[in-house]
Amino acid sequence: MIKTSPPSFSAVLTSLAGDNSLLSPDPFTTEVENTYMPAHKEPNHGNRHHVAQERTRQTQPGTAVRRIPGMPGPRRTGKSHPGAQRSETLGPRGHPQEGPRRSARGAGPSRHTGQTAQDCFSAPIRQNPCGAAASQGCAGCRWTRTCPAQKKDQLGLKGPLKGRFPVPVKKAVVAALSARITAGMSQRQACSIFDINPRTFRRWQSWQPSPPQTAWNKLLPHERHAIIDIAWMPALLGKPVTHLFVHGIDHGIVNASLSTFYRVLNAEKLVHPRPPRKRTSSGYVSAHELLDSGFQLLCYDAKLFRTDTGVPVWAIPVLLLPFRFLLTVGHALHSVSSKDLRDAVDEAILQIPDRFLDTLVTHSDRGAAMKSRSTREHLNELGVAVHFGRPHTPDDEPWIEALNKSLAYHRDCPEHFPQVADILRWFRRFPDIHNNEPHSALSFVSPAQALLGQKEVLLAQRTRKLLSAMRQRLAYYHANGRPSTPVSKGGISST
Repeated sequence: MIKTSPPSFSAVLTSLAGDNSLLSPDPFTTEVENTYMPAHKEPNHGNRHHVAQERTRQTQPGTAVRRIPGMPGPRRTGKSHPGAQRSETLGPRGHPQEGPRRSARGAGPSRHTGQTAQDCFSAPIRQNPCGAAASQGCAGCRWTRTCPAQKKDQLGLKGPLKGRFPVPVKKAVVAALSARITAGMSQRQACSIFDINPRTFRRWQSWQPSPPQTAWNKLLPHERHAIIDIAWMPALLGKPVTHLFVHGIDHGIVNASLSTFYRVLNAEKLVHPRPPRKRTSSGYVSAHELLDSGFQLLCYDAKLFRTDTGVPVWAIPVLLLPFRFLLTVGHALHSVSSKDLRDAVDEAILQIPDRFLDTLVTHSDRGAAMKSRSTREHLNELGVAVHFGRPHTPDDEPWIEALNKSLAYHRDCPEHFPQVADILRWFRRFPDIHNNEPHSALSFVSPAQALLGQKEVLLAQRTRKLLSAMRQRLAYYHANGRPSTPVSKGGISST
């Protein structure tokens, strides 16, 4: 049996075309045979026509394969090859459309999905967000997703972008996402890389600074100057801010709150820093129940002073609660006896109005002179009940203890006393100072005003003045307080 070799590809083309003029010269025929009739079977990577075309360029660079009707080859469309014209429209598998041959796989619907499979040559080439063909492996797409992710790591952002972020971070995020959107990525895809809501991105992109606002109750310029002028008054130099506040509002100079006085003076460096106060926890104090029940308390205690030569002089202050009115400051040399205490209490009771005598109760600690029999009998003869605090608990008498500190550390108190007469002179001077200064426990009303029943009247007047000042500031705000400079409407820059 004689073995014959199969016909060459050029001979097949000759028989199909029927005209040798349509065939190319020998070099082309040789090229086609070398291209489409390989000596061994090579693996098929992707589209076999693309592989054949690439091998043709490698064998003879610069030589183009001449296509004729019926020759297998890649489909040349205006989308992949602009301006290219095909001599004849090819159908599936490279055959003409009017031909009867169809792909067996694409002839009917799939039994798994129920959909008709699309032919591999008729399917359009997909485009990735980067604009590159799918045959390029989407390298540009990977680069487009990597850059925003690296930018997010550089900014120190992790997870979904929710909550509040500073303006520089917002600008950086907007700049990174805008660059990817400009490169061809959709807004939703760019936001998904940063894990940010597209609405949040658009809000950050159109962000604009809020216009400056002026409080309608802002202190007027002339009121600020009036507060500073009060601080420099000779009679008020060195006094607390509370005294300046009371002087300004009671004399109609300026109507502002105590905190406003302190804020203005502190801004002008006219207020000494407040030392931290040590707070002590106080337990149950029965004297508070007496005050809540409508009783008046007569508190007294003893405070030691010494002259420069070391002579001890005891002060015996007597205080009337709840008015914080200092009735008198008795004295005793070397030690406090029951007689010294009785003399001080008798002098104080003579100054108490008659309407308070029926509800008067004495309150003190358990000192020797306070709990002696002679002192208690004397107070009972005067018709005054006696009440004591708990043993070893000075917090049961906080009012008189605070008064003792004011008596010794008042700003007008002399730093030293050469003689006993100097101490007694200070004892006689102190009640007038204490009773006519505003007291914080009385809403900055002086004890003398509180004893006369003027506390509520003064507080009501101050409230009306403050409301009137607030109305004036509101009118000033409507007239001059709104910002006159225009605010830029530009969003966050992407640069």
